[in-house]
Amino acid sequence: MNLSERQKKIYQLIENQQSIGIREIGDHFSISNMTVHRDINRLVLAGLIQKGHGVVSLREQIVDKQHCGICGVYISERTKFIVNKMNGEQLLACCIHCGLFLLKTTDQIASVMVPDFIYGTIVSAHDCIFVVGSIVKLCCTPTILSFGASVDAERFIKGFGGSLSDFNGIIGFVHQSQAISSSS
Repeated sequence: MNLSERQKKIYQLIENQQSIGIREIGDHFSISNMTVHRDINRLVLAGLIQKGHGVVSLREQIVDKQHCGICGVYISERTKFIVNKMNGEQLLACCIHCGLFLLKTTDQIASVMVPDFIYGTIVSAHDCIFVVGSIVKLCCTPTILSFGASVDAERFIKGFGGSLSDFNGIIGFVHQSQAISSSS
């Protein structure tokens, strides 16, 4: 889904304020409520925000209020990173970025699962295509989003930027960025 510049700016405004009224958005951008609703509906369809009665906010579904073992933030259903161990234990991280650090400290891994960013279905991380460094900001940077289909990831990049990577590529990218930040 290709978003207009105004829709991207509306998303950034919602991201900064977490929740904002429809009327406030209209006032901020000097546009009508109908135009706001059309723009908001595109962002809802993209899976980026949720719409309530007169208010929009970032789309966030908290999983049992569990905290990430790496950075401490709540684990969202939309971005969680799941490590299934051979002994049946399941480890969770809030996002792919933290999940990759979790992998470094875990042994006897049976599978690694992530949600498709658009559809929310849980898929194997090894079968995903990832978008690194889009304008969508999550808890950790660089933001890494998972997609079950490359066509969805490519469409996402057209609207929100970033670059494509496979699972091995994001492992290398995060380890490289950690080494750079450690040496500075």
